[in-house]
Amino acid sequence: MELFCSWGREACQREACQREACQREACQSLWRRRAVACVVGAACLMAAGCDGPTTAINPPSAAGATDKSPTVDSVLDRVVKVYSEAKSYKDEGKIVFRLRAPDGDHPEEFDHHVEFQRPNLMRLEFEFAWPAAFEGHPPQHVLVVSDGQKIYAKPEGFDNQVAVTTAPAKIEVPALYELPGVGGAMPMGITDRSVALDLLTSAKPLSGFDRKAAKLLDAGRINGQACDRVQFETENGPLTLWIDQQTSVVRRVQHPVRSLLEKLKEDGIKEVELTTELVDATIDPVIPSDRFTWKKDNQEHLVSDFVPPPDQNDAPSKLLGKPLPDFKFVTSSGEKGDSASLTGKVTVIDFWATWCGWCIKGMPGVDEVRQKYAGNDKVRFLAMDIDNPDVPNQKVADKLKEIKVNPQWARMTVNESDDFNKLFDVNGIPAMAIVGPDGHLQVLTVGMDPKVTENLPQKIDALLKGEDLAKKATEAWDVQQREYQRKLASGGTDTKTTTVAIPRAEIAPPLEPKTWTLKPLWVAADVKAPGAMLVLATSGAAPRVLVIDGGNEVAELDLAGKQVARHADLFKGQPPMSFIRTLTDKQGKRSFILGAIGQEQFHVFDAEWKKTLSYPPSGPARIFDVQPADLAGDGVPEICIGCFGAAGVNAVGLDGNRLWHNGTIENVADMTVSAADASGKRRLLCTNQKGTIVPIRSDGQADAPIQLADRAIVHILAADLNGDGKEEYCALAIDGLGKSTVIGLKITETGGEMTWEHPLPEGEPERSVQMLTTARLDPAEPGQWLVAAADGSVQIVSHDGAAIDHFNSGAPLTGLASAVLDGQSVLLVAHPDGLSALAVTRKK
Repeated sequence: MELFCSWGREACQREACQREACQREACQSLWRRRAVACVVGAACLMAAGCDGPTTAINPPSAAGATDKSPTVDSVLDRVVKVYSEAKSYKDEGKIVFRLRAPDGDHPEEFDHHVEFQRPNLMRLEFEFAWPAAFEGHPPQHVLVVSDGQKIYAKPEGFDNQVAVTTAPAKIEVPALYELPGVGGAMPMGITDRSVALDLLTSAKPLSGFDRKAAKLLDAGRINGQACDRVQFETENGPLTLWIDQQTSVVRRVQHPVRSLLEKLKEDGIKEVELTTELVDATIDPVIPSDRFTWKKDNQEHLVSDFVPPPDQNDAPSKLLGKPLPDFKFVTSSGEKGDSASLTGKVTVIDFWATWCGWCIKGMPGVDEVRQKYAGNDKVRFLAMDIDNPDVPNQKVADKLKEIKVNPQWARMTVNESDDFNKLFDVNGIPAMAIVGPDGHLQVLTVGMDPKVTENLPQKIDALLKGEDLAKKATEAWDVQQREYQRKLASGGTDTKTTTVAIPRAEIAPPLEPKTWTLKPLWVAADVKAPGAMLVLATSGAAPRVLVIDGGNEVAELDLAGKQVARHADLFKGQPPMSFIRTLTDKQGKRSFILGAIGQEQFHVFDAEWKKTLSYPPSGPARIFDVQPADLAGDGVPEICIGCFGAAGVNAVGLDGNRLWHNGTIENVADMTVSAADASGKRRLLCTNQKGTIVPIRSDGQADAPIQLADRAIVHILAADLNGDGKEEYCALAIDGLGKSTVIGLKITETGGEMTWEHPLPEGEPERSVQMLTTARLDPAEPGQWLVAAADGSVQIVSHDGAAIDHFNSGAPLTGLASAVLDGQSVLLVAHPDGLSALAVTRKK
């Protein structure tokens, strides 16, 4: 199940296309599906059920008595009291999504029901509209049931899989969504944000809202019943709760839609409304016991966690390896031809039409590749127009001239583009067919490839060498199918992996290093709760330190520890941030990336700390890591995102447009960028749930995973420590007994091996910390690897693993960084209650 809402590789569909009007990024026929796909993450936000034509009202109680002079605090305090004292709860409802488009209003409704009985009986039943709606299919049904002993979770789209886990003695959020299987069944966006479940089971209900900034609006009515309205300001606009004045039950949630509306304006959308209507929301109803009973189906596969089926969109065409389907065409010069005549050369056929905006956008890239092979008589390019016959040739020629391309072109003799779709069993254009010299179809793709200038030559060159790309694609798909069946048979548990419990580490007492002298320089007085740090060293300027303070602010310090700037309220009302990255674009403009492990979005700011991007825009994901990279070596950086679950790895541009997606890797834990190859290209090295390192090329395709015997790789870092212009690699690994080690790696284009190893203190870190970083403790020597160990120690390892030292800070570590100032090496060490700087010199 793909978690990102993106349309970086669109195709046009003729049946509903506006033809002449379709010259924007995507065909206008897709705007409604695209909007629905984009909205569901937000639609699920704060959703616990919905309201319909009638609303059941409980008898008034003392707890729910209407205030004569209500305030935000008094209204919310009553709500919290009612839900915390409730023995049971149920609702029947809908998430209502309405678009106002140029052709009128378009409402959508999705069912969502909650039933709950303390301490651990629950039934959640809802329609999951995304990604099904984006593909034009009916919403998927999701069911999660707790019978007090087991929790069963069953979403559609997983081949009748049911994830089963032990029910906790007491259901609580967000812990509920972290149970194996349950989080995978819940639409991302509902996770830990259901109003009813939050109020019923959270230790701190509504803690994510800023009461001080909240407003009490004029009362409203739902079906004649008076409701107080509390409005919270969020980064995405106002969010309003409608609260029954008599019962203090939440009846309606109006969701913030600012970012969604901005994204949809390009499709002509003028207004967006997103509301959760809580129908029949009732406190202390009598719920039949069979509502909390799982009704077993003999066809179900019981798994410990969901096994994502291979994406059928990635399945190779059944036409691959076969002769090109029979069709006829007429060239621009009037010569007639047919598919049988396209033999003897590697032939690239670009199917397009004058009404297809994505075709027009992609053709210059294809034409650039064509010019590269202009002198090669073994390669032929053909732009195959599929417009209706009533479109004159001159219009086709004018369109090509307009976009400044000059390919050999022809017109397919079909009456409708549907004939083309049926002939090639595809659902839109642009489409590209690559035919081998024998006339057999080797490649068939649909959609504009944003990296066609890189990917297409690789395929052409492979065919010129005699490779059978059709066979390779079919075999690779067969491997995916077999691996899926193997995982399914093992109950969702990889039989090659052993789970070992790692105890919490004990903090070691303070200890000085053996080979280095540490001299305290300063303690940052203005930083109260430091976390991740970033040291910026720019030419002609003194280094400065950026540190995440309190999770939601960024403090800028000079290397004397003085605060020179503070960027407050960057993430007001958002979870704490745990990492900070930086990148510069081709023009040298700097940007900053901030995010947190496990959160739904990361955020990009420019050099003036104005937000330029939040990604994904609406349908939230679970993010492990974000790394800027220039994998193609063209000077244009992309942002690579490693995610929980089957969302895998994605790359987006600074404008938020997705460049590629690789869903073959699950639960991507950490990423780093490899050394450049002879052509200047780099690979993204990804650690994942299998403990392997998977290299991903600049086109998003994965190379063979790198696996070490009896070692699971958790974190990885690349750096040039000895100044030879080539990266060295360091990683954190766990052996079969759960013991952690820091290791050196040699990674080549074809694999990798371990070159050195040092054990680390046992245990799991008390606080979240970026465990691997680098330093140059002696500016005249190669640098070192630094490891923020679980016991509060800092492990110092030489670049080649030959020497190791350490010192104990005496407290949990929350951040670790280094800098060189006026020839003096400085270590920056962050603890939960402060940030200090240490001058480092080698002992004589």
